[in-house]
Amino acid sequence: MLPAAPDVVEGLGPRAERQLFDQTVEVWRARSQKDFPEILVEPGTVASASALRAARQLLRAGPRRLVPGGSTFAPVHALGAPAWLGQADGAPEPLPPDEREVPGLQLGGAPVRIADAWAVHLGHWSQLLWGNLLGLPVFLFDAMLGRNPLFFWRLGRAILRARSFRAERVGAALGVREPGVEVHPSATVEASVLRRGARVHAGAVVRGAVLGEGAVVEELAMVEGAVLGAGARVQRMAMAKYSVIESGAAFAGIMQLGVLGAGAVVKQGAILMDMRLEGDVRVEVGGTLRPAPFGMLGVCVGPRAVVAQGVRIAPGRVVPAGLTVLSEAGSVLSRLTVPEGCRVARVKDGGLESLK
Repeated sequence: MLPAAPDVVEGLGPRAERQLFDQTVEVWRARSQKDFPEILVEPGTVASASALRAARQLLRAGPRRLVPGGSTFAPVHALGAPAWLGQADGAPEPLPPDEREVPGLQLGGAPVRIADAWAVHLGHWSQLLWGNLLGLPVFLFDAMLGRNPLFFWRLGRAILRARSFRAERVGAALGVREPGVEVHPSATVEASVLRRGARVHAGAVVRGAVLGEGAVVEELAMVEGAVLGAGARVQRMAMAKYSVIESGAAFAGIMQLGVLGAGAVVKQGAILMDMRLEGDVRVEVGGTLRPAPFGMLGVCVGPRAVVAQGVRIAPGRVVPAGLTVLSEAGSVLSRLTVPEGCRVARVKDGGLESLK
């Protein structure tokens, strides 16, 4: 079941404030209502412009309730009712699927599919995560290359910049950098969108990502396939892959398939795990445990929560908003007295215990 409150994303708080690519959900919905005023979008649902254009064409034939076609977002909708758009009455009619497999990318043993036309209901933090990740390739494509006639001009410019027709080199030459962006000469930034005032420091790697206004990636950090909100910060030597870091959050650990709420802080050495050694990850939805989409899922750190140094959190968990989580005091070596003859020891209760 979805949360009772219609305007809340479970685990994160008010839906309007959540991050979707380079804007908040509120901005995305306002833009849709302005550009497609005749299309009804279900409360809590966000749809791509391509889906809204397709809905406009289908609605000319009569009132319909439209749901996303194909299987692109089926794993996301498994956590709640499918999203829909169109007229409130009329029989459901699926949007025409326009799916493409991502070459070489599989999740849970199945190929990942993306589509221009998508609609996703954002009632749970996992839905927000997968909505961002599955829609990110199309968002980046539109932002970097656009549609005709911009497509050919921008692609040609990237080819000239790369001095090659090889896909990997052309991809490395693509990107969007707004005014005020700073990228250190030793940093690697490929196929990414950097909004006004974003900064990438020395030795950092940013690939296939969105950096919101004023976002910062510090020295030697890695950001891949991730979305950073305005003022978010990935700190020195941290790694954030396939994740969402909302506005004002600061991350210094290791994370994959996770979400950091606005203003959350994760300290260096913290690890937010995304897989189990055996079996699929399960996640709590409306008080019940359900299989996570694609069988894997990271951790949600609620807004303004703090995860301290050295904390390891199992997959599928939620750190409630405003909570501070500290590591066990006994796991910190504070008394360095080595037992006689000891060659191998472990930390226990702040001291050393001999193993050999």
